[in-house]
Amino acid sequence: AVKQTLNRLQTYAIVDGVIILDAEITPILSIPAGYELPAQLQKEILNTERVSQEHRTFVATQLKDQDGEILGYFLIGFTYETMNAEIRWALLYAIGVGIIILLPVLGIIFWQVTRWTRPLEQTTEVLNALAAGDLDRRLEIVADDEVGQLFKSFNEMAEKIRKKTVSDMQARVETAETANRMKSEFLANISHELRTPMNAILGFSELLNNQVEDEVLKNYSNAILASGKGLLTLINDILDLSKIEAGKLEIEYLPVDPRALLTEIVAIYHLQAAEKNLSFDLDLDPDLPDTLFLDAVRLRQILVNLIGNAIKFTNTGGVIVRVIGRRLDQDQHMDLILEVKDTGIGIPNNQLSEIFDSFVQQSVGINREYGGTGLGLTITRRLVKMMDGQISVTSVLDHGSTFKIHFPNIQIASQDQVTDPLKGEAFESANLNFENQTVLLVEDNEMNRELTREYLEGKGIKVVEAEDGEIALQVAPKCDPDAILMDLQMPVLNGFETTRRLRAMSQFQTTPIIALTANAMQEDRDNAMAAGCTDFLAKPMALSDLIEMLSHYFSTSEHGAKTPSDKLEPDTSLPPASNPLSNSEKEAYHTLIQSLKTERMDRWTEITDIMVPREIQTFGEEISALGTQHRLADLETWGNELARYAENFRIEDLNKALRQFPDLVDRIENQIKSLDNPEVFRHAIS
Repeated sequence: AVKQTLNRLQTYAIVDGVIILDAEITPILSIPAGYELPAQLQKEILNTERVSQEHRTFVATQLKDQDGEILGYFLIGFTYETMNAEIRWALLYAIGVGIIILLPVLGIIFWQVTRWTRPLEQTTEVLNALAAGDLDRRLEIVADDEVGQLFKSFNEMAEKIRKKTVSDMQARVETAETANRMKSEFLANISHELRTPMNAILGFSELLNNQVEDEVLKNYSNAILASGKGLLTLINDILDLSKIEAGKLEIEYLPVDPRALLTEIVAIYHLQAAEKNLSFDLDLDPDLPDTLFLDAVRLRQILVNLIGNAIKFTNTGGVIVRVIGRRLDQDQHMDLILEVKDTGIGIPNNQLSEIFDSFVQQSVGINREYGGTGLGLTITRRLVKMMDGQISVTSVLDHGSTFKIHFPNIQIASQDQVTDPLKGEAFESANLNFENQTVLLVEDNEMNRELTREYLEGKGIKVVEAEDGEIALQVAPKCDPDAILMDLQMPVLNGFETTRRLRAMSQFQTTPIIALTANAMQEDRDNAMAAGCTDFLAKPMALSDLIEMLSHYFSTSEHGAKTPSDKLEPDTSLPPASNPLSNSEKEAYHTLIQSLKTERMDRWTEITDIMVPREIQTFGEEISALGTQHRLADLETWGNELARYAENFRIEDLNKALRQFPDLVDRIENQIKSLDNPEVFRHAIS
């Protein structure tokens, strides 16, 4: 019975075996057979009810009689290997069952998650697109379920946002256009209001300067004229900046001789540099092509601003203008690099980033000492950008600054294409008179009418005045003018409408109508031409410009006027012979010729190389004095003209006049053979 019980106990997976021991720990019965208690545990079992070894545990129960005497021990051995195996199997079984049960659940969950996360991703994408400004992006509706209804509502909201945004943008654009239009109108009006009195200031100053002989009074008139021109420069800077901001300033690329252009600009500033005892050099790259496609007008403006600033802010040392050309593909294009370097006051590092901003100068003290508006560099940077270039500046305080301009990929032109819109034959108005032509002056400003009348009548032109367009329409048929000077902005009837009505009359369909107005914007010029004007002059104007324009339409006569040419033509109309020259007179002429061929010719070579206007002016005055001393009118006239061209920086005329000098000396030398007849000699060389 005990065996059967023990056998049944062993059927439990965790029971490893059963042992019955007597009181001396001797096995009486073991199941399975041979199952025994390890020797190292036999002593422990006497004092405890539980002992363990490795993966096996024995639980002991003492067997006692009625008197409590120990008869033996009953031990059950347990092992965890079988139990662990069963646990592992049970876990695997549970996991398998769980997986089988969970797979459909997970599938349902995944489907639900995907159903909602994909729309969320799409919604995020569309929201990001809308935020980036793509207002036409919409959610894709694939089903008419809850998500589809949500997407539909979202799309409707997005469409409302788009319409509202577009409407707001259109309103802002219209507001900006209105503001820009008002700004342009304001600039046009303020330009007219500023230029109208400036025309009178400069015009009357010029007239006064021509008539005043007293040196003190002439200095006063020169000061007025210089100040007026300074104010005009400021007005022009503001208008240029406004044109650039409004996108109304255009760049016109034409074939230009860069060497001639740069040499001319540098020559203009030689006098200013010399007055401050500054060195002033032009370093031209020998590989610079003869012709490049550039906007000569704007390049002049850029260089004038940079060189003018360099000289203004430099008190010791000097200024150097460096030009570098780097050819690119097969000599058809090149990079043009311009540098203007000075040894002036420099710019602090913390102000370098602001130096190109409008109305910015280093400090109030700098502004007071050197003057200026702070617009020059702003205009320069914007012009450089409009010409696809870049401008940069490096500077060390109290040591100087270097402005560098890089124009990439400039096209190289051929020599026969070269042009310069600012160059032309110099126009001389001083000795020019007209032949009793009649001009109708339509101008509402009384001072400007008086100024124009005074100047034109002095040139032999009859002036008929009209204060506005209505009066002009009444007066014009009666006076039958040869030309009409038309102000554009007038009360009662403006110049545009007046011009259109005059053109509608058969009597004035071909009459020159010149818009003479303080409206200096390009659209004013275009509108004037569209209304029927023949030509356009912006106030304030040089009176010589008005005379030059009228000379295109009127016949003229000149008295004593001379224009420079490359060659001097001899005077062949000789008077009758008179008394021979004395030996002292002959010796004086020989000495003059020797001086002209040696020291004067050396001096001519020197000034031709350096092209400093002050030096050239002095040379011209010296030659004029020689002509006066020896009663040689042609020599005196040439010297006077050279000095005048140098004083007024008329570089083109200056170059032509300088080229005449060797021919003039040769002519005088060749006529020495006529010394036996003094009058023939004098007239031959004059």
